Amino acid sequence: MAHTKAAQTVLYVVSSTTKGRNGRKLDLSWLKPYFHKVVPVYAGERSAGEGELCVPPWPNPLGSLDILGMQRLKRTLDSFFLFPDRSVLFLHAVRRKLRESIRRELGDGHLVTVLITTPPHAVSVLSLYLRRYYPQLRIVVDWQDLWTFDEAYLLRTPWIFRRRLARLEQEIMQAVDVNLTTNHKAATILEDRYRVPSSKVAHINHHFDPSDARSIAPARENSVRQATDTVHIGFLGTMFKPPKVPGEAVVRALDRVAASGLAIEFHLFGDPTEAAREAAAEMQNPVMTIYERTPHAEAMRNASTCDFLLIALADLPNCNVIMHGKLPHYLLLGRPILALVPGDSFVAEVIEKTKTGTVMPDEATWSSDLRYVLTDFLDGKYSFQPDAPAIQKFSIDRLLEKWVNVAAGNPDNDGA
Repeated sequence: MAHTKAAQTVLYVVSSTTKGRNGRKLDLSWLKPYFHKVVPVYAGERSAGEGELCVPPWPNPLGSLDILGMQRLKRTLDSFFLFPDRSVLFLHAVRRKLRESIRRELGDGHLVTVLITTPPHAVSVLSLYLRRYYPQLRIVVDWQDLWTFDEAYLLRTPWIFRRRLARLEQEIMQAVDVNLTTNHKAATILEDRYRVPSSKVAHINHHFDPSDARSIAPARENSVRQATDTVHIGFLGTMFKPPKVPGEAVVRALDRVAASGLAIEFHLFGDPTEAAREAAAEMQNPVMTIYERTPHAEAMRNASTCDFLLIALADLPNCNVIMHGKLPHYLLLGRPILALVPGDSFVAEVIEKTKTGTVMPDEATWSSDLRYVLTDFLDGKYSFQPDAPAIQKFSIDRLLEKWVNVAAGNPDNDGA
C-alpha cells in the first residue's frame, strides 16, 4: 500500500469511551505503522500508555443523586441539563488540551486528521469547535450508530430539544470532511435523508481480527451435524435493549420452541441484567442460562462451543441499516447463525451473502421457523457451507486500506 499522506499525518482518534470499533478496548496498533503518529484520546482518570491523551471528564453536578440512590431522577435531569448527552462533560474537558496538542503538530509541519468515534454522539460536537480554530484539519466522524435516525438515541432526548438536536446533527455532518458509516445502507440514509454530499460520505464495515481465531475452539469440518439430543444456542452481548433488540420476543419464541418438545439450551453470554433475569424466571420452560460479562477472548471461546449463534433486531427503519457489532465475531466463530432480523436489513444481506445462517424476518413465525431449522439440525439434515472468501471481506486485513485512505485523504480511495 502506498500512503504518502498517511506517512506525514498525525491521527488523533477521539472517543469518550475506551472501546474501539469492534467493541473491544481501543486498540490502534493496526493503524500505527501507516501514520507518522497515532494518538488515542479518551476519557479516563489515568493514561493506559505513552503517547495517549487521557482526560477525566468534568464532574457531573448531578452526581450526588447517584449517592442518594436517585438514579432514575438523575437520568431524567441529565437529559435536560446535559445536551446533547452526558459525554459533553468529556467534550468540555478535552477540547482545549486537544487543540493545544494539534497546534504543536501543525507547527512541526505535520498533516493532522481527527477521527471522532460515536456513540456517545455528543463528542462529535468537537468537530465544530476544532474547525473554528484549524480549518485545514481533516475531520472524520465515525457514525457507528446513526443519531436521530436511531430510535434508541432520539428517544433519550426530551422532545423539546429534538429540533435543536436535528439542527446540530446537520451542522456537524456538513462541516466534517467524511461522515463514516458501517455499511452502504446507512451511507445512503445520510445522502438521501440528511442531504449530505456523497463526497462527504463513506462506509467501512465492522471487522473481526483474525488473531481472535486462536481463542476459538476448532470449528467442525463436517458441515452436517450428526443426530444428538440437545441443540445449544448462544447469544453474545446485551439482548434486552429496546426498541432495537427485542429480547422479550426472542425469549417467548424460544419458550414456545421448548414447549413443542424440542431439546434446546439457550446460553446468554454477557447480559446479567435485571431484565434478562426476569425473562429467564418467567419462562415456562427454563432453558436459558445467563453468564456474567467476561473478557472478549473468553466470551468468544464460550460462544464457539454452541451449535448455533442467535442475533436479533426489531423491525424498525434504523434496524435495516445497522451492522450489528457482534456480526463480524459471529462470522469468525464458524457457527450457523439464527438471524431474527428484518429481511431487507444489512444484517440479513451479510448472512445471505456469506451463507452463514438462516434469516427469519417475521416475528409472528419466529418459533415455527426456529423449530423447523433446529429439527433439521437435530436430525442431522442441516447443511452449513459458509462462503469463506465472502467472510474474509470482514477481516481487518481486508479493510485496513480503506481505514488508512479515509483517515489520510488519499485520492486513490478517499470514499471507501
